Order: sequence, then C-alpha cells, then structure tokens
Amino acid sequence: MSKRFFFKDLKVLVFTALLLAFIWLVLVEFDYRSFIVGAFFILIATSLSYCLRVVQDKKVEVKSSIRLLLLPKFVFFFVTQSIVGGFDTAKRAFSPALNIKPGFIKYQMRFLTMGVNSNLFTNLVSLLPGSLIVMQEPDGIIVHVLSLNTASQNDLAKCESIVANLYGIDICAAKATP
Repeated sequence: MSKRFFFKDLKVLVFTALLLAFIWLVLVEFDYRSFIVGAFFILIATSLSYCLRVVQDKKVEVKSSIRLLLLPKFVFFFVTQSIVGGFDTAKRAFSPALNIKPGFIKYQMRFLTMGVNSNLFTNLVSLLPGSLIVMQEPDGIIVHVLSLNTASQNDLAKCESIVANLYGIDICAAKATP
C-alpha cells in the first residue's frame, strides 16, 4: 500500500469517526459522560464502514466519494421534491375524482453503475412521494408510480443526474458515449 493511499484511507477513517462522534453527542444531548460507551460503538461503526467501503470498491469500479460542495444542492433537491410530491400525492388522494394512473416504469440508468451510487439513487426514489422501487436489475430499475406519464420518466432522469453530479460523475461525457 502506498503512502498516498494510506493517508487517504486515514483521512476517511478520521472523518468518519469524527462525524459519528458528533452524531453520538447530538443523540445523547452532549452528555460527555456517555462518550465512554459511545467510543466503543463509534470504533465499531467506523471499522464496519471502512470494511464495507473496501469490499464495495473491490467489487465494482464505481465512484463512491461524495462531492461535499454539492451536498446542499442535493439536500435542496430532495426537500423540494418531497414537499412538492407530498402535496401532489395528498391532492390526488383527497380528490373525489381520484386522479391517479398507477403503473410501472422500467428505467435504464444512464450515468450510475450498480453499487454505492445506484443505491443512493434507488433509496432516494423510494423516499420521494408517489414512487417506489419494485426491483433493481443489472441494467436499471423498475419503479411503481402513482401517475404513469412522461413526467415520471423525466423526474427519474433528473434525480439520477443530481445523484451522478453528487458523486462527481461527468454526465456530459456519459451522454456522449453510446
């Protein structure tokens, strides 16, 4: 293992441990006495996180690191889509005409590969109101939607491009390749 990779892994481990320590302190309302117990679980969680990352990286060559500067854009997208989707779903549910046209969409992922980044995409789609991942296949996903139309397909494409950008995948280059 070269020094460069060792220090990169060390930075990831330290960042993960600090993040988990902060989360622990928030959960216990900054009671520092509980940190004795928390340190044990933080160490285990950091170790498992690292092991899963190494296994994932060896399995499939994917970009698994998030560009932190784009995280606010991603969170904004998720929150706005959740609010808009929640109102739309509520409007459909409480409408006397029950204006829904449920169905399944087979969506072929264009930018994301199977692995860490596609898992975030599928989890994100399942969390958004009005959609649910039914099955993940090697070439794409099958999604159940409340309204079967071209807007649903476009929403999935927009969601995929947001996740791809978050992982630093150049979607312009991916579009150019057949």
